[in-house]
Amino acid sequence: MSPVILMTLIEYHFIEGCKQGDASAQQQLYETYLPYLLTIVRRFGIQEQNIADLMQEIFVEIFLNIEKYDPSKGEFKYWVKVIAIRKTLKYLHKIRPTPLLNLSQIKQEEISIDQDFEELETAYIIKMISELPEQYRTVFNLHTIDGYSHKEISQQLGIQVVSSRSRLSRAKKMLRQKLLQYWKNNKLHGVF
Repeated sequence: MSPVILMTLIEYHFIEGCKQGDASAQQQLYETYLPYLLTIVRRFGIQEQNIADLMQEIFVEIFLNIEKYDPSKGEFKYWVKVIAIRKTLKYLHKIRPTPLLNLSQIKQEEISIDQDFEELETAYIIKMISELPEQYRTVFNLHTIDGYSHKEISQQLGIQVVSSRSRLSRAKKMLRQKLLQYWKNNKLHGVF
């Protein structure tokens, strides 16, 4: 027996209305999920001038495939998140079709930054992540924020598992350096 996923009455209304082609339901779904999906897209460092086009592609994909959504397999929010990530990765590949660097030679380091993130504003964190080089930012987003395993990341990006781990380690190191600089600057200015 598959687990029953509860959805809100509002989500049910969106989904059923969208399946019927109801423009009002589509608009409500768009307005509800736009901020959430924008956050996902911005984490991958998409340029502001390109976000509108990518968001349009994401919502078109959602509306065209909403019939395929199966509540017994997971929450609707997760379903739209997966679509947004896939479309974003395809977009990044389209604008930069060259293969990402193989960084398996980078020494792996275990750096914990979870506690550091709790004290910063979300907008600043997103900005720090978006400033990472693409190959590090992409792995960091997929693993740390979206919960993909290194094996899944390696399959999606066409890299080795060890490269995924190395990129994550390097991304954490870069973020650690940005955090330390941020705190150093703010302590000097009396923020903390």
